[in-house]
Amino acid sequence: MSRFLRQEGLVYQNKVEALKIAIIGENQNLKNALQQISEQLGISKFPYPENEADYKIILDKAEYFSESEENNCLRLLFLHDGVKLTDIYDTNGGSPSLIQLPAFAMIGASLALQEVIRRSNCIRRVNIVNKQIKIEYRIDTSGYEGNHSELRDFQMAGPDGSFIPFKIMPLEDDSGHIKLVSSLDLSNQEVNEILESTELLDMVQPQQEIQTSVVEFRVPRQTGMVSGSAAIVGSGGLGSWALYAASKGLQNAGCSGAGIELAIFDPDMNVEPHNLNRQILFNQKDLGNPKAPAAAKKIKEILPYSDILFGIQNIGMAELDSIDLKVHNGEEESKIEEIDLGVELSILSPQTINDVFSRSKAIVSCVDNLRTRVILSAISSKVNIPLINAGAAGWSGQLDIIIPPKGCMICRYGEGIARNKKIVSCQEDNEIPVSSIVTSTSIFGAIQGLALLASLSNESDLLQSWPKQLFWGGRSNNISVVPEDSSFPFSTCDTTHEEHQISALQTV
Repeated sequence: MSRFLRQEGLVYQNKVEALKIAIIGENQNLKNALQQISEQLGISKFPYPENEADYKIILDKAEYFSESEENNCLRLLFLHDGVKLTDIYDTNGGSPSLIQLPAFAMIGASLALQEVIRRSNCIRRVNIVNKQIKIEYRIDTSGYEGNHSELRDFQMAGPDGSFIPFKIMPLEDDSGHIKLVSSLDLSNQEVNEILESTELLDMVQPQQEIQTSVVEFRVPRQTGMVSGSAAIVGSGGLGSWALYAASKGLQNAGCSGAGIELAIFDPDMNVEPHNLNRQILFNQKDLGNPKAPAAAKKIKEILPYSDILFGIQNIGMAELDSIDLKVHNGEEESKIEEIDLGVELSILSPQTINDVFSRSKAIVSCVDNLRTRVILSAISSKVNIPLINAGAAGWSGQLDIIIPPKGCMICRYGEGIARNKKIVSCQEDNEIPVSSIVTSTSIFGAIQGLALLASLSNESDLLQSWPKQLFWGGRSNNISVVPEDSSFPFSTCDTTHEEHQISALQTV
């Protein structure tokens, strides 16, 4: 039961365990993914016989029509470049590439089971991940001749001297106005005092019948060869799924890992029972062991010819300072050593860390605090490689793709995040859990795995055509994206992104 203790705060676990779900169709990839996610959720019996089930998931293009059961039936479709959850009458699907198929299956299975959880009223009505004050301004720009996206000089001065940027959002009401949106959280003392003096009123009514809407996840199709190095920071809720999705994709495409170099960083010394419901790489045998070497061992089993390095350590300011690209000028870079599960590799030297990040094609940020994300963003700016950042908490998640020199974590979220050291992944705030359920971590970890594969592709600038940002809300089971050609949500830095971020980090 300890495996699902934190999940209890997000769902009525007894209801989840009692779900009766049938699957119809023979798509083995989707079947396997659904079985895997259902086990992570703690569903006692999956799948159920069709004639005993309360909900039915129709796989891909399998035939099934029953008007009397329409509201309890979902169709899960592969697309040419993604996956779709839709109604039973929609059979307009496609065939993903082999390298992307495992991740699409994981994402689709999570979306489908999330929809069942929503519709069966398994979600607890009150789940406060964080308390915030939201600030909105409406501005008439009718006299402004430029583009709305150029209005980037709106900031709010914080009490500690920091500046909090506003997001610019157009209003679709033919008014010519724009909306500026920002928020203050509990790191701001004044906000904390205001919120402590207020009372939270629950206005949520018991859910009635929930109709299924179409949910799509699509990214550019990937078919080319894959090779090169990457650094994955964090191997828990997000990192385990990112590593698993990427390695399974490579395996599915016939790659045994040759030409792939991965460096895995994680300071966590113990796999704990409550990790097992949402961290795919670990099982009972891993309990009490450090996460980084356990994750590295699992990936090595999937990709036996890959070169894998791990560090049981944080990536902090010392590691940022150690990176000096000049050490490689005119020198041949050494290959990352093959994995050695001995203690000598538990903490990597500054030179090794310099080598890892200097040669990497991407940094995958799967960490549990904002300050470390800024440090990783500063490293990505320093070595001029993409940052693939994601976060998941409760029933929500988001993805950030930041490709230097355009943008950074500071100009996207403000300098305040450089001072926020709060860890939010596996702790509890009184009785309110902030850890995520498996559908959140599997969706965003798998997306990070896809982005990692895109960054290692020989297809030119494949990651450039990805969305800049992607959001998912589990209560509505809805995905929204900020397209790659949008100027939102970036503002401009007064200096280079590297200097701006390092300056913000050094103020602590």
